[in-house]
Amino acid sequence: MNAEDITQLYRQKNYALAEKEAKAALRLDPNNVHLLYIYALIMSAQMQFAAALGACSRILKQEPNHAYALSALVTCCVQLGLPDLAETHIQQFSHTDSPTTQSWLAGLYGHLAMYDRAIDNQSKVCAAHPDDPYGRYTLGTLQMSAGLVEEGMRNYQHHASRNMMRVYRTDMLNNGWDIEKYWEGQSVAGKTILISPMGGYGDFMQFCRYVKALKDMGAARILGLMGNPRIHGLLRSCADLEVIEHHEGHEFDFWTDPFGLCAYLQPRYGFMSQDRYLTAPSSDWAHQTVQTIQARAAGKRCIGISWYSDTADAGTRSVPLATLLPLFGLPDIHWVIMQRGLALDEFRASGLDQMCSIVSEDATFDDTAAIVQQLEAVVSIDSYMTHLSAAIGKPVYFMASRALDWRHMNNETQSPWYPRTTIVRQPTIGDWRSVVQQLCTLLTPTTPNA
Repeated sequence: MNAEDITQLYRQKNYALAEKEAKAALRLDPNNVHLLYIYALIMSAQMQFAAALGACSRILKQEPNHAYALSALVTCCVQLGLPDLAETHIQQFSHTDSPTTQSWLAGLYGHLAMYDRAIDNQSKVCAAHPDDPYGRYTLGTLQMSAGLVEEGMRNYQHHASRNMMRVYRTDMLNNGWDIEKYWEGQSVAGKTILISPMGGYGDFMQFCRYVKALKDMGAARILGLMGNPRIHGLLRSCADLEVIEHHEGHEFDFWTDPFGLCAYLQPRYGFMSQDRYLTAPSSDWAHQTVQTIQARAAGKRCIGISWYSDTADAGTRSVPLATLLPLFGLPDIHWVIMQRGLALDEFRASGLDQMCSIVSEDATFDDTAAIVQQLEAVVSIDSYMTHLSAAIGKPVYFMASRALDWRHMNNETQSPWYPRTTIVRQPTIGDWRSVVQQLCTLLTPTTPNA
């Protein structure tokens, strides 16, 4: 099987067969860079980061400027707690005059939580290329990652700009979007504004809180474009948001996206932190599922958990199943597994499923929200599950990497967006064991003094 066939298996998430075929191909051609890179991706997807790191190192010995291999190596080093090794490889990457490449390299330091170094490097990029919107956007995300909210948000606005769309998002032009209608924070009084679903479902759930702000600014109509009907019930609970499945046939004065809402409305309205701004829709299936869960729980507390994501940018966020074992040993908790795909297969193979309840992979977002609404709390990584649970007002324990995504503003324990979300953050890069240890303490009821 050749590299293209193995790549196809990887894209189909058939990781076990892809790994087998990649190993066989590498035995015949051990220094093939393409094969080594695909093998690294396959192993990273299965959270086998030591093997992936070995493959990336072999690539970079042959091709020190292999950007994709360097990115994959940084992900491995973050998970394995090896920031110094990653820094060494970043420094060995040849100097380039490309502002995009320079911004990417600064971002790699951000992935390692080396924020001072990242901001210093990126500030120099922006000084040399002041009109590059991607550079200013990158600086903004790094500043917010370091907790510099005001400065960061000012630079982040370059992401939500027509200039960014023209230079870096030509796909939107090609798909028929009128860039001149992209909203840049101007008055919406009496206007209709459409929110496109750029980003993930969690992004839409998080930033639809700003629909209220648009209404306060006098918007006549606010359209929420969402092609997936499996989340329509939840989004329709957002006051003043008209959920539509297609934008064709709808007239609107401006269009934006969840990140544009954040960029222009957070400086004016703040984080708009609130206990609840979405409501779980009713679901007979979810109600029956919860009844079954409660019967299996036999009086124990029912808490949802999600620890893995296979999205492209989630490699540093997922937690190895073995590290979570102390949580599954807590005696008074019945765990409700809100997991899919590879991680769920691994969980079932471990035998732990006999003492937990697993929510069907066929559950819609609406069904999931209805189930979560009836749980005591949710433990989750940085994924849509965190936003869904927090937006409907449930307590969330957020398992967080030391290198947090920019939107969490470098907070250690409390989310700026969700008052009932507790951040449980790695003390150092790669230290998920301390996160789990702290969670065990937080989830263990305290007995009052007699």
